[in-house]
Parts: sequence; C-alpha cells; structure tokens
Amino acid sequence: MILIIRSTDWSAGLDYINRYAVRNRNLQADDKLVLRFFRVFFYLQSQNIDNAVLEFSSVGNMDKLGPDSSAGGTYVPYNLRVLYAYIPLISKNDFSKAIERFHNVLLFCEDQAQGADFSGIEEILAKCQETLDRAHILDQGLTQADWVARTYRVGLTMAELLIEKLDGENGQKHLAHLIQLFGEIPTLLSLQSKLLLKIGDVPKSREVTDKLECIIPSSEESALVSLNRALIAVHDNKSREAQDIYDLWKSKDPNLEKVCMNNLGVLSAFDGDIMRAISYLENVVRKDPTNVNEIVIQNLFHLYDFYFLDNKERRNIIEELITKYNRNTFVKSRVSTISQKF
Repeated sequence: MILIIRSTDWSAGLDYINRYAVRNRNLQADDKLVLRFFRVFFYLQSQNIDNAVLEFSSVGNMDKLGPDSSAGGTYVPYNLRVLYAYIPLISKNDFSKAIERFHNVLLFCEDQAQGADFSGIEEILAKCQETLDRAHILDQGLTQADWVARTYRVGLTMAELLIEKLDGENGQKHLAHLIQLFGEIPTLLSLQSKLLLKIGDVPKSREVTDKLECIIPSSEESALVSLNRALIAVHDNKSREAQDIYDLWKSKDPNLEKVCMNNLGVLSAFDGDIMRAISYLENVVRKDPTNVNEIVIQNLFHLYDFYFLDNKERRNIIEELITKYNRNTFVKSRVSTISQKF
C-alpha cells in the first residue's frame, strides 16, 4: 500500500483494495473500515467525488455525527472524519459546509481528549509528532496528549478557513475558544490579528500584535510579529515598509519564501507594477510546483485576466505545472475550480 501511495497510481490502489476485499469476504468490521478509508482516499486523490460520498453513506449519516465515537454502532476514526470534512472544498469550494464538518471533527477530538491538560501545546506537539505521523487508521494506541495535538491541528484548520471566508463573527468566537483551551500562544494571537485585519479592525489588530510582541522573548526576532506588522503597514498605506519586511524574511527563512513572494506580488499589483507582480507569483509556482498554494494561483489568474486579457498561454503553462507536479489533490481541485471562474 505504501508503494502505491508513493507511486500516486490511484487506479492501481483502488484495484488492489477491491481485489483484496473480494479475496477476503469475511473481514472483521475494523478491517472493513481500514479498506473503506483507503478507498475514500484513492477516490479523492483521483477526484472521483461521487464514489467517495457513496463510501461515506455506507458508514452512516456523517452530518449528524456528534462528538461521540460511532455512527450506527461503527467507530468512525479521525482520518475518515477529516477526509469527509474536506469534500465540500474539493467538490464545490464550499467553505461553510467544510467549516461545519471540521467543527464536528473538533468536537470529536475534544471529547477524546476530555480531562487532559491543554497547556504547553508546543511541547505536546513536539512529543506527539512521531506518534501521530504513524498513528493507526483506527486511532488505536493514542494517548490523551495525542488527542490534544489533534484538537489543536483541527482548530487551526478551522481558523484558517474562517479567515479565508472573512467570517469575522464566527472566526473571533472560534479563536477565543482556542485561546481558552491553549492559552494566548503566538500562533493563535497571530491568527487573531490576521482575522481582525481582514475584517477591517486595524486598531484591534495592532493591539493584538503588540500583545504578541510582548510574549515573545526580546532576544528573538519573530517572523509572526514582523509579518503581522507588514500586513498592518499595507492597511496604513505604507507599502515600502511592508516590502522591506517581506524582502527580509524571504531571504532569512526559506519556509517563508513563498508567502513573502506572494505578498510582494500582491503589493506590486497594488502599486501598479503588474508585470513585476506576475513575475513574483510565477516564480513561486516554478520554484516548487509540488507544494504551491491555491491562493497564489488565484492571485495570478486575476492578474493574467487583468493584464493579458484573452491571452491564456502563460496561464496554461502554470496550470500544466500544477496538474503535472502538485502532490496535493485538494489544491489541484481548488485550482481547477478557480480556473473555471476566469
């Protein structure tokens, strides 16, 4: 199975699963659930959404699944719930439905972690990383600390979706809940500042960023603080200040290079230098087409339509790079949806 996943031959994976099921008709319920997980995974990777949804219908009514562990007496594991939550994004770019489903996953994780200590999440993540990476599909052998880490991960995913949807009211409630669970840690304060900025509350965003700066040791130059300051500078019409920050961090931290280049592209567009903006964003894609973010593609397509009008040649090159090299089916699907809009 690992070799099939590494090869990305999803048809071969489905064929293997189906042949295995035919040869082993008396499988236990747990074994059937493992096969169902892989079948759903392969269907989603090959963008066969209808068959993936049919697989879930055999499990039970997933939309009415509460924080308890089962649907119709069958345990529904974390990974299967997460795949189900992603389907609205893949098929219809439906943020509302995806957020609703991720909220159900969050309740499930919190229920599994009930009674655990949620403080010190950075240390918990460091300790649980290897366990979670190798976790059994049916969640066997996990500790409460592992479920705390999963609660945090799902909570961050929900926060990012709410920010992208510009849902200020629910976003603030959700982040307040996460801060109540995990405390005022840098990542959550940074997301809070970003959300406030997105919905236009610049003074409050600045206040949260000041708080963020206070909790980070003065000896550390924080990317979180700097990038938040850059966003605030953009809203204050200080594009030069923001550009300096992004230029600094794209050279200083390889993990932030793509984010900074995307933002530099957007800033260039605001300044009227469309060709420079396009160049920044195309370089993000060319540098690593396997992991490009769909937001970069959306920004790039907007610029293509604005500047090149009916000339689709450059856009087609970018689409081919994504289709050929990107490892993330969810991104490919979103890119396809975005492309159809233009």
